[in-house]
Amino acid sequence: MKGSTKKVRFAKAVETPRMRNPEKLWLDGDQSYLTIEDGRFFVTHDVEGLGRYCGPEVLLRTTLLRYGEKTEDGMLVKPAMPWFQVLKQIASDGDFLLNFSHAPRKFEEFVAGAYQQAGFDDVILTPQSADRGRDVIAMKNGACSIRILDQAKAYSLGNLVTHTDVRAMVGVLTLDSNTSKGIITTTSDFQPTIVSGNEFSRLMPYRLELRNGTSAQALVDSGLRERRTHVARRGREMHQSFRRTIGVG
Repeated sequence: MKGSTKKVRFAKAVETPRMRNPEKLWLDGDQSYLTIEDGRFFVTHDVEGLGRYCGPEVLLRTTLLRYGEKTEDGMLVKPAMPWFQVLKQIASDGDFLLNFSHAPRKFEEFVAGAYQQAGFDDVILTPQSADRGRDVIAMKNGACSIRILDQAKAYSLGNLVTHTDVRAMVGVLTLDSNTSKGIITTTSDFQPTIVSGNEFSRLMPYRLELRNGTSAQALVDSGLRERRTHVARRGREMHQSFRRTIGVG
C-alpha cells in the first residue's frame, strides 16, 4: 500500500573478543600479559594499556607447560618458557617453593616439568579432578623401563603431610600394579614419625619415596644440570652445522 513502510529488524551487534597475540606471555584467566626484562616482571593490561611491576610470584599465574597428546590418564607435557623462569627463582631462593601453596595446580605443573627435564621419556599431567590419587605420571621406556606416580602437595610451612596422606599413596600403589614407585613431593615436610616409624619403612626407598621441600630442591638442581647440558649440546650442534655450511671440517 502506498505510503506504507516496512520494518527492518537489525541483528544486535556482537562485540568480537580481541585476538590474543600468541607471542605474549598471558596470565591465566586475565586480559593481561607479562613482560620479563632484566630480571623484573611487568604486567600490562591488554585493553586498558595500564601496567605495573610485580614480584616473581606472578610467574605462577602463567602457563608453565606445553601440552601434547591426550592419553587415557591425562595430557603429555613439556616445560614452557615460564617453567624455566620459575626454576631460576627456586634456584636463587628456595623459599620461593612456598608460593606454590597459593597455587597448588602450578606445583603439579612444575613437578611434571621437572620429570621431563630429568630425562623421562613421557610425562603425563593428570586432570585436576578424578586423578585417582596421581598428579603426575612419569615413564622411562626401553631397557629397565620404569613408571612413577607422583602426588604433589603444595603446603605452607608448618602444614605437614600426614600418615593418612601417605597411606592413600600406598593404596594407589596397590591398585595400580603396573607401577615401579610412588612418590609424594611436598613444598613443606612430613610428620616426623612417618619417616622414623616402622609403618612405611618396608616400602622405602624402592617402592615409596618421600620428598620434602629440601628434597624438592634436588629436582631443581637436576633441572638446572639438564638445562645446561641441553644448551651446551645445542651450541655444539649449531657450531658444527655452521662449519659444514661454510665447508670447514
